[in-house]
Amino acid sequence: PDGNPTPILFAHDVQHGRPCFNVATSDGRSIVADADHLWRVRVKGRRAAWQIMTTQQILDHGLITRRRSRRVEYRFSLPAQCALATPPVDLPFDPYTLGVWLGDGTAADSTITIHQRDVEIINNIRSAGIPVRKTKAKYRWALGDGLGRGRRDAATIKAQLRALGVLNNKHVPAAYLTAGTAQRLALLQGLLDTDGHASRGQGQVEFCSTLRPLAEAVLYLARSLGWRATLREGM
Repeated sequence: PDGNPTPILFAHDVQHGRPCFNVATSDGRSIVADADHLWRVRVKGRRAAWQIMTTQQILDHGLITRRRSRRVEYRFSLPAQCALATPPVDLPFDPYTLGVWLGDGTAADSTITIHQRDVEIINNIRSAGIPVRKTKAKYRWALGDGLGRGRRDAATIKAQLRALGVLNNKHVPAAYLTAGTAQRLALLQGLLDTDGHASRGQGQVEFCSTLRPLAEAVLYLARSLGWRATLREGM
């Protein structure tokens, strides 16, 4: 519950013929749970105390209080989750810079397209120790010092992206999805600084991508950091 690893005290043998339910939450997650599975819940909209109920008990009480047009009000709420607390790990490439490249980078090269007013992104990349230089194109920036030719190609940013398997194949490598808490946050910050949008007054952030694997990775990262996140598909 607090985001830290928890020891497993007991594991039941696999049981067959048990009554089970597919339990779905309002943010789109689901799990198959036994009728006797224990949940920590409380009734929404009231100053009720948290209580332990089985899946069957929750179902018997009724899941929905009322419907308003397309909006459904659910009876029970689950505790807010904390960020998954994990220590930092050795990563082959700076997570924030990788997030920026995945969001606004050229898929086949180590260049990014950044508006001149987004100079803070460039400063963040440089603070991670990665050289960034302006190209002749109006909003194009190149990652690296531009000296990696011939034998030095192995040291170029493009070579590092190729080694990660993301060149012409934008996705979040598995090592970054399970990295340290601060590293996952840095990666998500890079993604949101490029393809993200923050609403005014509503406290919501939206990430938009035409690449479903990238959108699903952002969904995973956000949830692993304790955020309530949903995925919607549209034009």
